[in-house]
Amino acid sequence: MDTYRVTPRRKHELETDALIDLVGQMKGLRLRVALPAGVACVVAGHLGLGLHVLGFWSVFGVLLDGGYFVNRGTVLVAFLLPIAPIVGAAVPLYLAGRARVRRRWRVVHATKGLAEDWLARTSRRFG
Repeated sequence: MDTYRVTPRRKHELETDALIDLVGQMKGLRLRVALPAGVACVVAGHLGLGLHVLGFWSVFGVLLDGGYFVNRGTVLVAFLLPIAPIVGAAVPLYLAGRARVRRRWRVVHATKGLAEDWLARTSRRFG
């Protein structure tokens, strides 16, 4: 009876597997952080824009006659004002998550025998 032999994985196979793992982890991070933040930005921005255009929210203040201007500039401000806190919270959260994923990925795949310089370059390029 022949014994079962396991062939060692070649370097390019390890690199390909590591790259697929990194891309998958980054896609998961984007689905958990960037996508919900983007959807929340679109909803909040359009809500602010709609409130301003329909007359429920004066961005720069009310005129003497009780009305206010609605023009391109005020509509843009009414869109951007509600999304500022969402972007302000989501960007640091995404950057911290990305750094954590990169660091963890490099540690895991360095133990499998991949070169440290290749891991650093690949995590910056694809992560």
